[in-house]
Amino acid sequence: MKKLLLFIFAINLFGFEINENKIFKINYTPTNFSTNITLMMSNKNLNPLINNITSLPKNNYCHLKNYSISPIFNKKSAFINYNAYVYINCNLNKNSSKTFDKYLKNLSKLGKIKISSIEPKNQNHSKILKLKAYNYGINLAKNISKKLHLKCFIKSVSFNHFIKKSMPSFRTFSMPMPQNTKTEQLKAYYNIECLE
Repeated sequence: MKKLLLFIFAINLFGFEINENKIFKINYTPTNFSTNITLMMSNKNLNPLINNITSLPKNNYCHLKNYSISPIFNKKSAFINYNAYVYINCNLNKNSSKTFDKYLKNLSKLGKIKISSIEPKNQNHSKILKLKAYNYGINLAKNISKKLHLKCFIKSVSFNHFIKKSMPSFRTFSMPMPQNTKTEQLKAYYNIECLE
């Protein structure tokens, strides 16, 4: 009984803390994407390959990353031709699929092309989510203050931020652009202190 009275006295003297957590979410469809293209060309002469590399089709979304040229020989060490591998990096948006398709057709006239998967770029909404979390925490402290007739305030807030991918779907163009819906989540952990 004496310990219980001391505990109640301690709460009245120093106040107490409340811990709570809440998840904030934003669902969005990415508007920016990236992919890599490998163009492979062959020729018995070196100059046409170099000319093709230096005069690649122009595109606002795709840029030459690097290239390599190597001679090819048969088993008898006789020269066959030169192989050129051109590596191109592309940063696309949701409106660039038709332009990108035209660019691929022009590249395919020069040689064989290989495209890596088109990956959506992450969009960071952490600032928006943190603002929502702070506003929620301030209102939470106010509501607790009213209900308990105490002075309550946020002592600390910590966050756990992550982005969840869903399975991609595709729009029907000649070159499909993935429509990947993503969920960005922020879990906020609140420590609220209440005083008399």
